[in-house]
Amino acid sequence: MSIFTRLFGRKKSTEGPSNHHGPCDVTASDSTATEWEELPEWSQEAMPEKEKELVAVLAASIAAGNQAQTELSVTRIWARNPEFQLVAALSSAVAAFDNPGCQYVIKSIKVKKQEEQYVKKV
Repeated sequence: MSIFTRLFGRKKSTEGPSNHHGPCDVTASDSTATEWEELPEWSQEAMPEKEKELVAVLAASIAAGNQAQTELSVTRIWARNPEFQLVAALSSAVAAFDNPGCQYVIKSIKVKKQEEQYVKKV
């Protein structure tokens, strides 16, 4: 029984609680948090107008089914952001290189904001 307590039991600390933060307890400052913006997974601009019309007609006809008197209005059509898809595919492929049996889920992708630099022309 003492093996299990040594392996899985909590270690008793002789010291009281401390305010010291370990290397994993680092929080980002406000200045670094504002340097990055989240890349949206879905975008309204990613699809051309011609394709939006086709998608709206197909979605309305599938939703209406056999009821001819049904009136539907499609307000928004969202498409996957191609930049998000590319970055997600590349990053998961690089991450899976070492462990081919693992599965990865991309929760968010952040892009560094570019500051505009003003240059005087002489």
